[in-house]
Amino acid sequence: MQSPNLEALVGGEKKYSFQQYNERVNQLAHYLLQSGVQKGDRIGILCKNNHPFPSVMMASLKIGAVCIPLNHQLTAFELETIVKEAKLKVLVIDEEFKEILLKIDAVKEIPYVIKTTEEGFGSFELT
Repeated sequence: MQSPNLEALVGGEKKYSFQQYNERVNQLAHYLLQSGVQKGDRIGILCKNNHPFPSVMMASLKIGAVCIPLNHQLTAFELETIVKEAKLKVLVIDEEFKEILLKIDAVKEIPYVIKTTEEGFGSFELT
């Protein structure tokens, strides 16, 4: 890496250098692999265009998974159709979308749901 300390990702108050961003992506990629995600598995992302979004996309690419961005402006019915057809292994969501996920039955079939937080990523259980 030629310029590891230059800013790679800036969003709101958060700033990541290329080195920090690469470390973050690698941590997520390792977590996904440890969770059983394999090449070709599908990872859905229901996030706004904030710093977790590109991290999930890059981690997916690093492990050969298929990244499926989900538009947060879709209705619960539209999301239900996509989630059901996509056969997701993992869904990464911004916490603010928890309520809409409770309306989507197909989410119960997804083995791993991960929420984004200000600090990073955490496991997330729908109740």
